[in-house]
Amino acid sequence: MNPNSIHRTVLPNGLTVLVQEDRTAPVVSIVTYVKAGYFDESDAENGLAHALEHMFFKGTKTRGVGDIAKETKSSGGYLNAHTIYDNTTYYTVLPSSGFAKGLEIQADAYANSVIDAGELAKEMEVIIQEAKRKSDSPSAVATETLYELLHDAHRMRRWRIGREPGLRAFTRDKMNRFYRNFYRPGNTILSISGDVDAADALRRVTELYGGLESSEPIRDSGPAEPDHEGFRYRELAGDIAQSQLVIGWRTPGTLDPDTAVLDVAASILATGRASRLYRSVREMKLASSVTAYDYTPTELGVFVVHAETEPENVADAAGVIWDQLHQLRVGLGGWRLGEEYFERFMSASSDDVQRVMRKYLAEERAAALVYRPNSSQVVAQDAADMQRILGAGRSERLASIPPRAVPPKPDAKGAEFEKEEAGVSVFRTAEGIPVLVRRKVGTPMASIGVYIVGGAVEEEESEAGLTLLTARAMLKGTTTRTAAQIAEDAEMLGGSISAGAGSDSFGWSLSVPKARLAQALELMGDVIQRPTIPEDSFDTERTVALSNVAMLRDDMYRYPMRLASSVAFGKHPYGLPTMGTEESLRALSAEQAREWHRSRVLSSAAVIGVVADVDVKEAADLVAREFGALEPEKAPNVGKPRWPKSVKIAAESRDKAQTAIALAFPAPSRADDARFAAALIATVASGLGGRFFDELRDRQSLAYTVQAAVSEKRLAGMFISYIATSPEKEGIARDGLLAEFEKLRERPVTEEELERSKEYVVGSHAIGQESGGALLAEMLDAWMFGSGLGEILEHDSRVRAVTAEQMQAVAQQYFDPKKRVEGIVRGVGRTV
Repeated sequence: MNPNSIHRTVLPNGLTVLVQEDRTAPVVSIVTYVKAGYFDESDAENGLAHALEHMFFKGTKTRGVGDIAKETKSSGGYLNAHTIYDNTTYYTVLPSSGFAKGLEIQADAYANSVIDAGELAKEMEVIIQEAKRKSDSPSAVATETLYELLHDAHRMRRWRIGREPGLRAFTRDKMNRFYRNFYRPGNTILSISGDVDAADALRRVTELYGGLESSEPIRDSGPAEPDHEGFRYRELAGDIAQSQLVIGWRTPGTLDPDTAVLDVAASILATGRASRLYRSVREMKLASSVTAYDYTPTELGVFVVHAETEPENVADAAGVIWDQLHQLRVGLGGWRLGEEYFERFMSASSDDVQRVMRKYLAEERAAALVYRPNSSQVVAQDAADMQRILGAGRSERLASIPPRAVPPKPDAKGAEFEKEEAGVSVFRTAEGIPVLVRRKVGTPMASIGVYIVGGAVEEEESEAGLTLLTARAMLKGTTTRTAAQIAEDAEMLGGSISAGAGSDSFGWSLSVPKARLAQALELMGDVIQRPTIPEDSFDTERTVALSNVAMLRDDMYRYPMRLASSVAFGKHPYGLPTMGTEESLRALSAEQAREWHRSRVLSSAAVIGVVADVDVKEAADLVAREFGALEPEKAPNVGKPRWPKSVKIAAESRDKAQTAIALAFPAPSRADDARFAAALIATVASGLGGRFFDELRDRQSLAYTVQAAVSEKRLAGMFISYIATSPEKEGIARDGLLAEFEKLRERPVTEEELERSKEYVVGSHAIGQESGGALLAEMLDAWMFGSGLGEILEHDSRVRAVTAEQMQAVAQQYFDPKKRVEGIVRGVGRTV
């Protein structure tokens, strides 16, 4: 970011306005940053700032409940918000054509929220559902319990969203006092970035915000945390599949000079595949994931190492993490502060890292927490026992990664130009592999994707997960690079290769600064064409995959969706999880993976895409030179799945606070023109201002999360809805979803809904043009699964051509309640 591109103004009433002009895409974002969060609440007000965030969208003197979201959708944009310890932030992203309207909506909500008592009472029920959802998240429980363990007095110790009894005690007067105290111009930063004229934007801001009264908020930050030492430990057990291990320390706040160095320490420990903890913990099969970060909300911070692991590996993982921290100890404000922080980060030395590790992350100042499955054994009896376990841990000293000499390549032919369509230049390698290059002027990054039609859709039940597992194992070594060299080379380029697999395709992607495009393509070409897939590396990736399968059961959103898909598509590959099952993963071998690579990658329906601000022919030639081992093959021919002819339900019971329901119907496939009408139905139904949201969340207060979306696969589609609610309301929630689907069948959507949904879909598409990654995905999707690249230019016109009658016809064809499927995780219910 160029600091000179930002225009800073402080209005007479104290409002700080930041405007950045960015003409690279017809998009604008508006962010309202209010300096009020959990730290500004007394214990009796715990959760109030977050509750007020919800009421921000509930209406003003001139806009009723739901109008703020609906009007934003009508402008082609979306909005949301979050509350954290030191601030509450509201944001909206719109096509630049909707800027004026979007700014006016945000100004009205900021200054004129009515906080109606009746709406507050209903919304508190929604927030309590949100609190219950959070209590069902093992990661959230572990993290916030660690914060409680680290702090005796500071407000950081509290369950930040609030507890049920306190939340029910909130009144309109209490919330209004908080609102009128903190939502003041002098306590707010308004940021605008995108395709706007700075002078015009400031004029509009002055007109809308300049007349607001200036006053300083009365602020009570609560007690400071006293200095204390002594190792602390706590152990929890619950209905979870994997253990959570978190270790933390108290650290200084955002503006402390040592904060940047602590961030460097966290990066050395756990950022990327070449990091210490990735290599010593994840690669040693002691944890499926491990992260480290220094989180600094204003005046204080917490340094956290977080691992998710098999219950039997907790002690070993903890010991290795502890030892790596020891080795690192002994071995090794204003808007412009971002630039200063970057300089401190980049200039930190190994001596600086050792100094802050010893000063802040001393062993005697740590706290550790384990959250494990009920069925697993106790890890440590008390703090002394955990210290003994940690002290006994040892890990091998990580070897330095040797430099790699890139062998010279024989001269290879460049790419042959084929055509230009929809702003995309199409080339072919000498072997015939299509290369798609789209120039995005002004972007500093190059987005690269190598994707192949097939993979998971070809898997039998016994080999479910082979595609994804092999795609990831391919990153573990080639004929010229070790796994560590692959990781380091990618990270030195400023990126990391991601491997992924969906139902119909799989592939690899990488984003790097455009100046490093050539090196990035060389690295990807090596990984994709010359992997060795060693036995030990394959076994490591399989261990991680098994842990991910287990952790899926702890996810109260993804797991019901998985259950619904399993009964919707049965034995068809669409009914199998792309990550595999425990049975299938254990049966797979490295030799199967190597054969899969030979038959599914080297000879395949592959396509290579690049989006960057580069000469398209030069980029295509680079691709052609690095990917000469790939040969084209037709996409696999797979039979279509059959949707059940009667209601099918897959349900499980768990010790959870909520019951989560995924209720689904068939839908048009990717190749069906009716998919545009289905997408508009999802927009009418879901999101802020959508029918399902309005009825089931706003009016009935059944849930915090209620959604509807259409999933377009190559051979079939699925329209899936989701709601999470208290267990005793399962029947009401299901009936509510079915009633909304029935309304869509009985009568056409209104003209207002139709136009609003069209503007939203078209606007979201325009917003996506800002991202090189989104452009890459759109280009590759059109090539692999569409009627051609011309689809890119036809998107908006196809959306605008949809009629209300077409949408009703889709609803009548697909939303038959007698042919629905459900995936359910039933909780037992509890107060949080």
